[in-house]
Amino acid sequence: MRPIVRVLSIVLALLAVPILSALPASAGSSTQSTGVLNSFDGTPIVFTLFEPAGASASNPVPAILMTHGWSGSRQTTTTGMVGALLSHGYAVLTWDSRGFGQSGGVVELDSPAYEVRDARALIDLLATLPQIQMDGVNDPRVGMTGGSYAGGIQLLTAAFDHRIDAITPDITWNDLRQSLGPYGVPKTDWLAVLFGSGAATGAGLGLVPGNPAGPQAGAYDINLPLWYAEVHATNGLTPDAAEGLRERSPSVYVSEIKAPTLFTQGLPDTLFNANEATATYRSLLSFGVPAKLLLGCFGHSGCPYASDDAHVQAAVLDWLDHYVKQDGTSTGANVEWFANDAIWRSSATWPPVGTTWLTTSGNLLLASTPAPTGGGGFSIGAGGLDQSAQSPLLDDGVGSGLIPIATAGANGLHVAGAGHVQVHATGVGTEAFLFFRLVDSDTGAVLDGQTQAYRMPISPISTGIGSLDLVGVGYSLPAGHHLALQVSTSDFSHATNRQPGVYQLTVDVTVPTL
Repeated sequence: MRPIVRVLSIVLALLAVPILSALPASAGSSTQSTGVLNSFDGTPIVFTLFEPAGASASNPVPAILMTHGWSGSRQTTTTGMVGALLSHGYAVLTWDSRGFGQSGGVVELDSPAYEVRDARALIDLLATLPQIQMDGVNDPRVGMTGGSYAGGIQLLTAAFDHRIDAITPDITWNDLRQSLGPYGVPKTDWLAVLFGSGAATGAGLGLVPGNPAGPQAGAYDINLPLWYAEVHATNGLTPDAAEGLRERSPSVYVSEIKAPTLFTQGLPDTLFNANEATATYRSLLSFGVPAKLLLGCFGHSGCPYASDDAHVQAAVLDWLDHYVKQDGTSTGANVEWFANDAIWRSSATWPPVGTTWLTTSGNLLLASTPAPTGGGGFSIGAGGLDQSAQSPLLDDGVGSGLIPIATAGANGLHVAGAGHVQVHATGVGTEAFLFFRLVDSDTGAVLDGQTQAYRMPISPISTGIGSLDLVGVGYSLPAGHHLALQVSTSDFSHATNRQPGVYQLTVDVTVPTL
């Protein structure tokens, strides 16, 4: 089965939304109710409000806002994170983002002009409820949580509304241009998955009889299919698409975010990788905003080895308790990460304190054709990474080559952080699409399944110089295994150069290790 089909089938299964029945009046000792808020432009936003036992005007409680992932709908049960928040004494307001679930309107991709204003209107609503704790006039005590699409709205809303006391964005983006088109190479598999799943689910739930907002046919804003078509037609991000993605990226507004922020990001996540959270985390620290980075085995690509979701949830609750409840709960180390050896590690920085940077270089002669010539891609399978798609990884002398970096000693070798590559290139063709992966060359495993794409001009008469960060990983190689950098001219999950070429490359690579 083609990798894109496998990816699509799994993501659609994960995002499948059951038809809602009548909401229960209560769950355990908590209560819940559903309602409709007419947003700034009249769009009906459907929400569910959960209240912990004892919440009242004489005993007001802080609130947490939480929406859903792309193409999903709001949580309407007291399970999972909602239940955990209720047990910590929070009211929880979940809502369907515009264009999805039961809400009306069209999907604007977490636009500051639309979805952010919806979130701000919900904060205004909380400020009218006597059972919600207040910090001032129209200023409720409120935090936010949620993943992916629900993570992006947290960062963007916090930039425009300083009433938010803390946020905990999970598996989300810093700059959508880099997320979806790293260094100019589109992630064609992920673009197809996202576009298809959103289109498939956007209109469905709002038309089910019994919607409190009345029949609502969700859809995309006209720009989204236009940008999607442009990317596929041009094999890259057009200026129009790039500007639209830029306007929806927290990187543009990060200097305005004041809310203390916990980032939880998946090391094997190939949609929004560790570099996304790391970039926003570092920016917030530079502006004096409290921030923490937690990297684990979860995310859009699943987990190919042991995970520890309980630790991640506990960290989120600790962060909210500390900054929303303001009860002095410890938030732990500035950086924590959970690698393939199932060990939690911590540090004050990322890459960690005590990092040794290994540096090496190598020369490669690679060829590119419109059809893939080299192996080394991967896809998302039911168990996480599809290992079969990673072979062959060794140098095939045509479209893929290896540059040895180091041999793990008796205690193994732990790679922690994002390496860096500099490329000097000449060759035949107008440009090269190059793909860089750190690999365990003894097993063929790609470290955390991560590939970094890079697009650069090529000339036979002048040397081009490229500079790029590898995707950050946290991965332990066993004793005696060999760490290498694989460079190839194709990857199953990214766009491929539509023009043939032959490239002479000199590659310098630096990798952070413990």
